[in-house]
Amino acid sequence: MMRKQLNVCMFLVAACSMPSAMADPIAYTIDFTSTFEAGEELPTSGSFDYDSTTQEFSDFSVVFGTNLFDFTAAANGGPSQIGTPPCADGTSAAVASFLLLTSCPSTIWTFYDLGSTGTFNFQSVLFSPNSIFIMTAENSAASNLSFSSGDFSVTSSPEPGWYGLALIGACFMERLMAAAGRLSFRHR
Repeated sequence: MMRKQLNVCMFLVAACSMPSAMADPIAYTIDFTSTFEAGEELPTSGSFDYDSTTQEFSDFSVVFGTNLFDFTAAANGGPSQIGTPPCADGTSAAVASFLLLTSCPSTIWTFYDLGSTGTFNFQSVLFSPNSIFIMTAENSAASNLSFSSGDFSVTSSPEPGWYGLALIGACFMERLMAAAGRLSFRHR
């Protein structure tokens, strides 16, 4: 019976963890808050996939109102910069974009409408050292939403491999409890 449980446990671990051994790309969600004024419109959603092995973004989009802003090309091309932002000094294009979103201090989002074109930015402005780090996407179907800005946070979805690790832990605990149960009966 014990051998059968061990075999089933090992099969489940292999089934859950092997296909996801290389968990890249990882899906990220962007949560937006407003800092400009109470009641201003916030982006509806934001998300991207980032593969740290190939250092590439895929499916990077922000929805603001009814407008979709595709940041995939901008993120893979790297942010524009003036000066040298210390948070991304010497990194490649997509890595610099990832750091802008996840590690650079004072990074905010802004949206402004220039009449027929809406512009959405992720930007970090530092005064010491003087540097501007900005990533932009435009949408020609914007609807005169004027100006909005705020803070944001980026969170990752659990990597698929964590299921396999959790299953390994559960099997290990089951084995320990079974062994403890056998030992307690023997010592009575």
